[in-house]
Order: sequence, then C-alpha cells, then structure tokens
Amino acid sequence: MRCDAKEIPDPLSGAKPDGWWIATTAIYTGKATPGGESGVLGKALAVEVGGTVAVAVGGGRLLGIVTPNSVAEAAIWLAWPLSEVTVEGAGAQGTFRKRPKVIKVTGPDGLLEMLAVLRLYRNSGAAQPGQEGSLMKALGAAQ
Repeated sequence: MRCDAKEIPDPLSGAKPDGWWIATTAIYTGKATPGGESGVLGKALAVEVGGTVAVAVGGGRLLGIVTPNSVAEAAIWLAWPLSEVTVEGAGAQGTFRKRPKVIKVTGPDGLLEMLAVLRLYRNSGAAQPGQEGSLMKALGAAQ
C-alpha cells in the first residue's frame, strides 16, 4: 500500500480500487506494529487512535489510513483482506434513504468505527457526503 500527500491509500500494484471513502470521524482500536518512518520495528502494541480515516476498497482488500487528531500520534495503516473482515452498521440516519450512522469493521488486527462517510472521487477531487451505504456495499455487507 502507498499513499498520496493527503494520506489517501492506493494499492501498490497501481490497480484502480472500486472506490475511495473518507470518514471524518473514526476510531481504530486494536494492535499496530511500529514501523515505517519511525525506523522502529517491533512487536504489535495495543492502540486506540481517533481522527479521520481514508479507505480504498478493491482487489479483495480494504486499505485504510487512520490519521489521528493529535500530531503527536502516528497514523495507523490497515490492509485487510475482505474475506477476513466483518462489517456491521449501527443506528440509522437519513430521511428517505436510511443508512447506518456508524460503520463497524472488525478486521484481523482490530476494530475500525467510522461516522460521517464521504465518497471521494479522485479524478475530480469532489467528495459526496452521506455515502455510508455505498461503503457498506463495497465492503460486501448486506444492508
């Protein structure tokens, strides 16, 4: 996985994902292994990071980068096979088209909870709010 300057994930293969989404409020609770630019590789540590998350879904994988609200915390990178995730929608919002208020994705390393989901259109730079349903569909969840 790689990312651009705005921490939007892309597959290393260069293949175009089925789509990109941003959750303006996200919490990741689970394990993370220090690495990357920190230069410290080690054992997985228990972490809880709140902030925003950008995700890409495609090629049978969920790619995600949780960017923390605090600059003192490191970003969390996720690359989970869709076959190993469980997706659950909680609550309901929307007047006509009901969509989940919270999307909970449980993966091999932890739990990612997302609120206020926008779909990102990379070619135009536009973002469309209220896209919890399209993310759930891309993740293969029944709605």
